[in-house]
Amino acid sequence: MKKLFALIITAALILSFAACGGSGKNDPSEPDAKDTDAQVSQSEAVTVDAAGEPSAEQPDDDALIEAEKAKLTGKWTMNGVEEISLVFNEDGTGRYTFMSDKNIGFTYVVSVSHETYGNGAAYNDFLLNMTYETGEVEDIIFFFNEETGNLAFHNSENGGYSGVIDYAEWTRK
Repeated sequence: MKKLFALIITAALILSFAACGGSGKNDPSEPDAKDTDAQVSQSEAVTVDAAGEPSAEQPDDDALIEAEKAKLTGKWTMNGVEEISLVFNEDGTGRYTFMSDKNIGFTYVVSVSHETYGNGAAYNDFLLNMTYETGEVEDIIFFFNEETGNLAFHNSENGGYSGVIDYAEWTRK
């Protein structure tokens, strides 16, 4: 029943947009003040979800990914210790160095996943798909600490990080 109701509301919205779509002017090259006012940025656009409720339209994934990749690019050190570093290059390559024990090159791909909290609030998870020279591959959720700006990884159900790279929080060099 809810699906039928949502479908009817959606159809009514589409028909009302179609009915209001023509402005009746003869010269299509003239700008119309109504057309200019009707344009909104993608982040402000509102759509109707499957339940017929208004929801904010998702931002462009490519733009989100590029912004996070730009923040990620550069050299990071574990608590300022130069001998333990992580470097992300713009070209999708990088290097992990742990003292003289490890010096591992890798490639990475950034992606985004749209998630929802139990209360319905939406958020984005940014993911790194890491392929190491050793042949190991792992998917890591990454984020930046809001207070410090430090880079942190998360890849386990209980929080924290357990993977090839030994430390969970990194400071920009």
